[in-house]
Amino acid sequence: MKLTQQERYAFTMILIAVFFRGFVNASYQFQDIVAKKALAAADWQVTLLVMIWPLSNLLSIWWGKLLERSSNIAKYFYILGFCGRLVLIFMFWVQNWWAYLLIMVIFFSFNSMQSPAQSTLYRYGFGLANRGRLFGIATSVENAVVVVFAWLAGYMLDINENWFRHIFALIGIFGMLSSLFFAQTKITKSVPANLKPINLKEFISGPILRSIEVLKDNPLFRRFEINYFIYGLAFMMILPVIPKFMVDSVGMNYSQMFISKSVIAKLGLLFLAPLAGKLSDLVNPGKFAGISYFALALYPLALFITSFFTSWIYAPYLVMFAFLFNGIAMAGINVSWNIGSIYFAGPDEAPMFQSVHVTLTGVRAIFGPLIGYAVMKVFNYQAVFILAALTFVTAAFFSINLGKTLDNQ
Repeated sequence: MKLTQQERYAFTMILIAVFFRGFVNASYQFQDIVAKKALAAADWQVTLLVMIWPLSNLLSIWWGKLLERSSNIAKYFYILGFCGRLVLIFMFWVQNWWAYLLIMVIFFSFNSMQSPAQSTLYRYGFGLANRGRLFGIATSVENAVVVVFAWLAGYMLDINENWFRHIFALIGIFGMLSSLFFAQTKITKSVPANLKPINLKEFISGPILRSIEVLKDNPLFRRFEINYFIYGLAFMMILPVIPKFMVDSVGMNYSQMFISKSVIAKLGLLFLAPLAGKLSDLVNPGKFAGISYFALALYPLALFITSFFTSWIYAPYLVMFAFLFNGIAMAGINVSWNIGSIYFAGPDEAPMFQSVHVTLTGVRAIFGPLIGYAVMKVFNYQAVFILAALTFVTAAFFSINLGKTLDNQ
C-alpha cells in the first residue's frame, strides 16, 4: 500500500486519535446498562436514553453545511473535544437519571459533527484505492481499545457500580485527546467558489432544503439511504429491549453484559474490519451493505432462540453468542456507514452527503426505539426479535438490487 508522506502523517494522527476514541466508543455500549442497573431507570427512561444518540444526529446536516463552507476541518474537532467530550467530567455530580440524561444530551449533541468531519478527512486526505483499507485498519485499532476497556470497566462496576462516575470522567478526558489528534492531520479541503455570506434564516432552512435536493437529484443515493433507513429501524427496535432483556430476564451482571455488548460484539470489528474495508474497495456499496444486512439478521434470530432458555444457567453465554453474530456483521456495517455515502458524492459534496446520511439516523430514531418498546409491551421480547430479523432481511434484499443497478451502470 503506497502512501504519500502527507498521507502517512495524517494516518498516524488518525491512529492515535482512534486509540483514544476507543474509550469513548466503549461508553456507547454500556451507557444504557449503567442507567438501567446503577440508576434504576424505568423501561421508558431507557427507551428515551437510547433515542438520544440517533436523534442528536438530526443536527448533522447543519454541521455538514458548515463543513461544506469551510477549508479548516480541525476547528470542528476542537469544538467536539472541549464541548462534547469534557462534559463527561460532570458525571462526578450525577445522583439520578435526570442529571445523567442531561449530560448525555450535551455529549451526543456535539457527537453529531464527528461523522461528517471524519468522512471529510478520508474523502480529502486519502486516495480512493486505499481509503477503505485505511479506514478498516483504524477501526481495528479503535475496537481493540473498546474490547479491553469495556472488559475492565465491567469488572470494576461489579466491584462497585458507583465507579461509573470515575469511568465516564476518564472517558471525557480521553475523548478530548482524541479530538485534538484528529485536528492535527493537516488535511484541508477546497471551498466552493463564489460563496455568499449566509444569514441565520438561510442557515436554518438551507441544510433542510439542500438535503431534500440531494435526495431528489441523486436517485441512486436516495435508494441507498432508503435501504439504510429500513436497516436502521430494525437496529433501533432492539435497542430499548436489550438492557431489560439482559438485566431482568437473563439476570446478567455488569461483566457479562459488557463482555457481550463491548467485547464479543466488537471482535468482528477488531479482526474483520481491514478485510471489510478492502472488500468495500472492490464491491459497490449496494452489494456490500446488502451482505452485511443479511448477516446481521442472525443476531436477533439468536436472541429469539435465547429468549426460550432465560432460566438456564448458561443463558448468558447464549446472549454472548448472539452478539458474536452482531460483531461479524457490524464489521461491514461500520465501513458502509462511515464511507459508503461518499461513493455517490461529487468532488465538493462529501460533507453534505455524509451529513444527510447521518441525519436520517435521527429521523428513524423517532420511530425505531418506540416501535421496539411498544411491541415489547404489547407482545413480548420474541416479537421484537422476529420483527427486527425480518426487517434486516428486507433491507438486504433491496440493497442487493441496488448493487445490481450500480454494476450495470
